Amino acid sequence: MTKPLWRLDRSGQFLLLLTAVGLALRFYRIGEPSIWVDEAATIKYAAYGWDRFFWNVHGALHAVTLHYWCALFGTSETAMRSLSALAGAASIPALYWALRPLRKPRTTWIACALLAFHPFHIWYSQEVRNYVFLMLFVILSTGVMTRMIENSGRRIWSYGVANTAGFLCNLAHLFTLMSHGWTQLLRGRAGLRQWRPLIISWVVSLVLLTPWIYVFWLTNVGRTDAQQATNMGRAELVRGETTAPVWGIPYTYYVYSTGYSFGPSLRELKGLSQKMDLGVVREHIPWIALAAVAFGISAIRGAWGLWRGGEAARAWLWLSIVPVFVTYGVALLNLKAFNPRYASAAFPAYVLLVAQGVAMGGRRSGVLLGTAVAAPLVLSLIQHYHDPRYAKDDARGATAFLKEHADDGDFIFVVGTDEPLQHFYWKGFRGGIDGIDVEYQFRWAHLSEDERHAKFVESWSAADETFVLYLRDHWLDPTGEWRQYLRDEFDLIDERQLVGAEVWQLAAPAAEAAVGERP
Repeated sequence: MTKPLWRLDRSGQFLLLLTAVGLALRFYRIGEPSIWVDEAATIKYAAYGWDRFFWNVHGALHAVTLHYWCALFGTSETAMRSLSALAGAASIPALYWALRPLRKPRTTWIACALLAFHPFHIWYSQEVRNYVFLMLFVILSTGVMTRMIENSGRRIWSYGVANTAGFLCNLAHLFTLMSHGWTQLLRGRAGLRQWRPLIISWVVSLVLLTPWIYVFWLTNVGRTDAQQATNMGRAELVRGETTAPVWGIPYTYYVYSTGYSFGPSLRELKGLSQKMDLGVVREHIPWIALAAVAFGISAIRGAWGLWRGGEAARAWLWLSIVPVFVTYGVALLNLKAFNPRYASAAFPAYVLLVAQGVAMGGRRSGVLLGTAVAAPLVLSLIQHYHDPRYAKDDARGATAFLKEHADDGDFIFVVGTDEPLQHFYWKGFRGGIDGIDVEYQFRWAHLSEDERHAKFVESWSAADETFVLYLRDHWLDPTGEWRQYLRDEFDLIDERQLVGAEVWQLAAPAAEAAVGERP
C-alpha cells in the first residue's frame, strides 16, 4: 500500500520537493523559444506515427510517443515540449534510485540537486528532441547495471528493456553499453561470471535494432561514403580535414559544467569557428576561468573518490569518459560532425563526478566548493531564460513577418533552411503558399557563381516583391556569398533583424529601374 505524502520519510519528502522544483524549472517559459531546425525534424517524424518507424534513426520510440502525446495535448510549442519536461523531471528520482548502490547519500543528494537545476539538462528538457530521453534511459540502464555488479547477474531483463528503449530513443545509447563493457573488462575475474548474461542482453538489443542500424549505415555511411573528407560540407569540416574540432572534448565538459548559456553563445562560437575572431570570447574569459577552476577541482576530486568507491562507482566514472571520447573518434572518422549532445550519455555521470568532488572533504571546503559550482549554474540558468543572446533562432518571428508582408505573385528566397516553417509554422511552405514562389540557395549550389546570380535575377524580375529569409545560413552559406551579393547589387527597403534570423525585402524591379540600371 502506498504511503500518503505526510507519511513519507524525510528523504522521500525532500526527493518529491526536489522533483517538483525541477519540474517547475523545466516548464518555466517552455513555450517562449521558437521551434528550431532540429525540433522541426522531430516534429516531421512524429507526424508519421508508425508509418516510418523503421526509417527514423533519430529516435523512433520518442517520435511515436510524441505522435500520440500531440493527439492528446495538441501541437503548440508548450504541449510538444512538455513531454521532454516530464522526462527531464523524472530523471531526478531516477538518478536517486540509480545511485543508491553506491551508498554515498551526501553525494547522491548533491547530484540530484545539480541535475534538477542544471541548465544543460533543462535546455534539453525544453526541446522537442530525444536527448533527455536518452539521458533518462542511461540513468536507468546504469542503475540496473550497478545492481547487477552487486547481485551477480540478476535483473538482466530490466537491463535489456532499458537498453532497447534507450537505443530506440537515440542510437548514441550504444556509448553507454561500451562504457558498461569497459567496466566489466576491467573487473577481471570478478566480472567473468556476468559476461554471459550481459552479452546475451546486448545481442538481443542489437538484433531488435537491426533495421535502424541498417538504415543508419545506408544513409550516413554507405551511400554517402562519409568517411571521405571531400564528401563532407564545408561548414562541417571544422579542421579542414575532419568534422572533429580541436576544442571538442574540453568544450563538451565545459557545457556539461555550465550549459550553453554561460560564456559565448552558440551563435558567437559559430562565428568564431568561421572568422577566428577572438573578440567574441575575450569578455567571457574571466568567468570561464573561474568556472573551469571550480568544476575542474570538483571533477578531479570526484574522479578520485569514485575510483576508490568500488566497482559500482567506477562504472559511473567510466560512463563520464567513454561516450565523450568515442563520439570524438566518430567525428574524426567523418561519420558525424562533432556535437556535445551526441555524447550526452556521459552527462549524468559527469554530474555525479562533480557532486562527489563537492561532497568530499570537510564542511567548510565543501560549502566553498559547492558555492563556486552553484554560482555559474545560477547565472547560466538566468541567462537561459532571459538573455536573448542564448535564445533559439526566431523562426516564429520570421514566419510572422513573411505572412504579414508576402502575397500572391511574390518571391521568397531562402538562404539556409526552412525546416521550422515547412514542418510547423507555415506548413507547405516549400511547395509555395497562395501563389508565392519559394526558392532555395542550396538548390543552385552546383551552378557557377554567375549562373546562380542570373537565376536569382530572373526570379526577382518576375516577382511583384522579393523577400530573402536568412535562417541558419552559416551552415549552407558559410562564406556569406549571398549576403554580400544582395547588399552590393540590390536596394533593401526593409531589413527585419531577429534572434538568429533575418528577413530582407528587396526593392521591386520597377523601383530599381527608377534609380538606374541594375543587374
